[in-house]
Amino acid sequence: MNGQVPKEGHDMKFRYCVIFIAALLLSAAFARAASAAAGADEAYRAYMARLRENPDDMETNLGLARAAAASNRPHQAIMAYERLLAKFPDDSALWRELAAVYSSIGDEEMARMCLAHDVSFADTITGAGRINAPAGRFRRTARLRLGAYYDDNANQGPASSNVTLGNWTLRLLDSDPIKTGGAYLGGQIDMSYRLSETGAWWATGGGSFNLRHSFASEMADIDRAFSQSYRASVGLRRMTATDMFDVRLTGEVFDYDFYETIYSYGLESTLLHAVNPRFHLFAAAGVSDRRYIRSMDQTGTYGYIGPYARFIFGGSGHEFTAGGRWISGEARESRHSYDGWEASASFNFKVGRGFEISPGVTYTEERFDAPATALEFENRVDRRAAYSLGVVYHIDERKSAEFMYQHADNLSNSDIHDYDRNLLSLGIAWTF
Repeated sequence: MNGQVPKEGHDMKFRYCVIFIAALLLSAAFARAASAAAGADEAYRAYMARLRENPDDMETNLGLARAAAASNRPHQAIMAYERLLAKFPDDSALWRELAAVYSSIGDEEMARMCLAHDVSFADTITGAGRINAPAGRFRRTARLRLGAYYDDNANQGPASSNVTLGNWTLRLLDSDPIKTGGAYLGGQIDMSYRLSETGAWWATGGGSFNLRHSFASEMADIDRAFSQSYRASVGLRRMTATDMFDVRLTGEVFDYDFYETIYSYGLESTLLHAVNPRFHLFAAAGVSDRRYIRSMDQTGTYGYIGPYARFIFGGSGHEFTAGGRWISGEARESRHSYDGWEASASFNFKVGRGFEISPGVTYTEERFDAPATALEFENRVDRRAAYSLGVVYHIDERKSAEFMYQHADNLSNSDIHDYDRNLLSLGIAWTF
């Protein structure tokens, strides 16, 4: 045997190790669960004592609601959440937590009714704002934005006008980054209608528009001074206490200066599962057919698919979202076709006094099927890092001031696609 251990011996040792490790993990899990249960019971008794002293204290009621839910006292939790929601009827986090309590006792209908009030749960799909008349079968969200922006590289000009393409070094004319200010106007509406009084299925529809005008004459020279886009969608959504599935047919028109137009239509879908009120998993996918009127080489099929996770933490309901997706484009011309991936992470901090701060980062890598130009030998590869910081101040329940800063650093092995870009915007948003 030359001192070697038989394969069966290795397998047996491996099984024993697995069993031993599993036993340790189970023991630790049971110990942790027992400790958590004991801690929840102790917290429940402490909050009950505080409640008797000050029954109107909202912090005490919130602690009591969560401790009651954690210690398997659902009915006491429900009563505490109802007291909180009587004072804060628009708090989405409270509606989510109450929905989870109803779901834990098998009352799915009440859980669905709670989620009908939860704006952020539906916003994972729609990206919309406050819901009007949430108790009815018909729901509508609408938002209008108006503001100004500054872009220090509106034409995505290369970092230098001297570029190397293959064996050639060239000086590009009129390729310098164009700095411009401008104004924007945008709007969005999303509607849904429950197909039955107590059912989980909803018919959905919506639309949006975005208009942008640059003040720089150089942008007019390249037919990029004015841009407009219009989008419409229709589909179905299924929403239960812990899950949501949304699928939509989409159509979109994008245009520069009534000259360079892009038509797109496709299918988008999102699946979300709330593991618990503070941890959501979701996946998004989409495919579209695009037609470029002035750049027919870019006409083709584009798609994406990927998973994400959202964590809600803190008493104010801060959020952290992270995930990634695979992206692809199959165009008529191979130099516009690519495969790649994207990873992103973002926070939303509700810091009080009406302020929200949202930093984020996205990294994208695109590998094209051909060189960017006929002078180059290597297939084009772009690696792009984008950083953003958003600040929102809620003036009142319908108006908010919005500030956004974005920086994009696109590193490409083709010099003509190597650029930096900074974009700032400031505006007002109205929610209806």
